[in-house]
Amino acid sequence: MKKWEIDFWLLDKKVEDFINSNFDIKDIEKNFKKSIKKKDLIDIIETLEKNRLYNWIEEDWFSKRLDIRWWKLFNKISYIIDFSFYSIYEWQQFIDRSNVRNHVLLKLHSKQILLAKEILILLRNWYWEWANARWRSLYENVVITLFISNNWNELAKRFLEHKNIFNYKESLKYKDSYKKLKHRWYWKDNFKELEEEKERLLKKYWKSFFWDYWWITDDILKNKNFTEIEKIVDMAHFKPYFSLSSRSIHSSSKSFDNLWKRNDDLNLIWPSNIWLIDPIQNTTMFLMKWATFILIDFIKQLDDKDIKNKIILLYFTKILIWLDISTWKEAIKVQDEIDRDEILLNEFENEK
Repeated sequence: MKKWEIDFWLLDKKVEDFINSNFDIKDIEKNFKKSIKKKDLIDIIETLEKNRLYNWIEEDWFSKRLDIRWWKLFNKISYIIDFSFYSIYEWQQFIDRSNVRNHVLLKLHSKQILLAKEILILLRNWYWEWANARWRSLYENVVITLFISNNWNELAKRFLEHKNIFNYKESLKYKDSYKKLKHRWYWKDNFKELEEEKERLLKKYWKSFFWDYWWITDDILKNKNFTEIEKIVDMAHFKPYFSLSSRSIHSSSKSFDNLWKRNDDLNLIWPSNIWLIDPIQNTTMFLMKWATFILIDFIKQLDDKDIKNKIILLYFTKILIWLDISTWKEAIKVQDEIDRDEILLNEFENEK
């Protein structure tokens, strides 16, 4: 063990031994009853209950007030998610599912739908910051999806097989930590299989396949990292939104900017109507971006004589684009109304 590392198991044991050797639990209970009056204890409990009830009433009132403004928009987002899913789900029967590229793209699209549904749940409960954090996952998914879709079948195959490298790495981390965690060695039975599969892949694709993003070949990308992938699929200009969403994930002092104040003395630890517009616009835009892309990709894979289905797919694409644009406009309108009300409320408070 390194000097700066803490053995938490040993620390727990020492604390437990210290308590057992120096304190009698019965004496502690006896002294506690002597030192605090029953009335004081009741007052403490009543105060906590009043604060809890006050917070619940205020949060409930806040949510109902915002529901009036946003519920139509949230219903439209729900419709976009469902339409994005079913328009692709219904038409996948017309493409070659045995094609590895198509298989991977459909899997990634399913993940995007799941992420969008998670974001909508957070938005409906007014947790814009965590909706932004989930949007970051959606963004990463769409970037990787666009990258794979622009390349050949072999790349999609390498992407799928790289999962086995992740499995091996995870098993190694668990192997190093399971004793301290006081867990069982779950991978004990199949660790050898994971190791053999790792060796097979390294032999097939070379040793560099062990590292992140090295499922990408040198002829496609020399510097294998997410930033370079963003540039290739022309998505690097979304970096400011990506950085904003990262605040919610990483525990830096910058994340304190998202703790708004109420009455200048209390950090805001409940829902907020501030910045809902960012995760709303970004989520619908990225869902639309990929759904329309894959629908157009389906059109290209259809037989040239299949004019009817091509026209229907184009119609679906136009509906998605229209839904996305109308959602943007409605979100801006609602946010402008909220901002205007906030200004009027501040002016009223200052006049008092």
